[in-house]
Amino acid sequence: MLTLSQRHHVGHDILLARHGSAITSMRLDRANGRVVAQLADGSHDTAPNHIDPQLAIPAFITGSDTMDRQLLAYVIIGLVTLMVTVYAASMAYLSTLDAGQLGFLVDSMTNYPAN
Repeated sequence: MLTLSQRHHVGHDILLARHGSAITSMRLDRANGRVVAQLADGSHDTAPNHIDPQLAIPAFITGSDTMDRQLLAYVIIGLVTLMVTVYAASMAYLSTLDAGQLGFLVDSMTNYPAN
């Protein structure tokens, strides 16, 4: 099993993402700023050990987090719309009942027979 040193380098992450458990050993090439991995088939692969300072980091949340929030908002809006529709339909139905029918409905909902 591959174990990494206490200090973790960027190149390690890149190589682990590329090859995973096929890596048998890794070493740091300080002269070239790279991490070298020996693979199970005997070949070697390298990865840079730095992050480009010119890399633009986004100033706002993008990607799946925004999409998750949009989906949650659509689901909430849909459920609220459904609840309002069901409430309005039940109020419309209850408004069509006369006093006798409404009394029977209330009585049947509050008085359960003891079995």
